[in-house]
Amino acid sequence: KPEARLIPSRLRVMAMPVELPAETRDRLMIQESALANWKQQYGIDFSPLAALASNSPVNFGEKPAAVAKWTSLAKSQVISDFDLSQTTQPAREANGEFEIVREGQIDGFVLWFCADLAHDNQLSTDPGALRLDNHWQHPVRMLAQPVPVRPGNRVQLWLEGQNQRNARALVSD
Repeated sequence: KPEARLIPSRLRVMAMPVELPAETRDRLMIQESALANWKQQYGIDFSPLAALASNSPVNFGEKPAAVAKWTSLAKSQVISDFDLSQTTQPAREANGEFEIVREGQIDGFVLWFCADLAHDNQLSTDPGALRLDNHWQHPVRMLAQPVPVRPGNRVQLWLEGQNQRNARALVSD
């Protein structure tokens, strides 16, 4: 209808580089200790599986309360911005640049959104502002290999593909 207002009128997708807790990383990635245990238990060498898995990053959703406890290595940045009142095409890639504020390793990137509803009203799933009424899980895009970083490094993130499941990061001083 002419003069109609679309709600939400704008949607921003945000990302934040994180270092996962060891127990989360160990649960999601094939570790040398797991390979040794499997060989002892089953008598089978699963090391080819580990090589394959290292080229196939894990992507998953995590509850906001868990993400709020993870180590953030930089401030969140907008990686996609959609004006929903305009005709848009599906995003084929999203990217952002981050300045690292603490030493660690980037295991992956947590995604979240901010939607403009009306006037100054927004709906945000920012893991840094934990809300008990936020039921949305945060998509997490893991890197194939962790990337060590230190304060002052700049990190470029690229999410590519129709489903934006393949995350790549490049670190520079």
